[in-house]
Amino acid sequence: MLRLTFTEIEKQALAYERAHPSHPRVRRKIDVLWLKSQGLAHQDIARLAGASAKTLRSYFRDYREGGVAGLKGRRFRRPQSELMAQQQTIEAYFRDPPPAGINEASAAIRVRWICCRTTSSSIGLFDTAMCPLSSL
Repeated sequence: MLRLTFTEIEKQALAYERAHPSHPRVRRKIDVLWLKSQGLAHQDIARLAGASAKTLRSYFRDYREGGVAGLKGRRFRRPQSELMAQQQTIEAYFRDPPPAGINEASAAIRVRWICCRTTSSSIGLFDTAMCPLSSL
């Protein structure tokens, strides 16, 4: 594990950040570092925070590289729907005439765009207007 030492000012900064709510994931990072600044063992911090040793190392590395500000950086994974690549086509499809409601829109998407599993972990999106099998 990474060894970190905290000055009194750094401890006060962590305590201040704990007292002022922020994004829950950032708050968790702050809590982990605050526990570390209080001298708790890594195993105890992991148990109390519900985090793995790998997650703790990541938090400690973020702190070592950027201090409290480094903990506030949000690098969260945000998967994108494959429909995002078709956004302009979908918008154009629904402009004239627009669907009456969300149920009609989602049914139209299912009819017009076929979602097919191409492998065990990925899904392919096919526009039926361009699909040679759509005329069958």
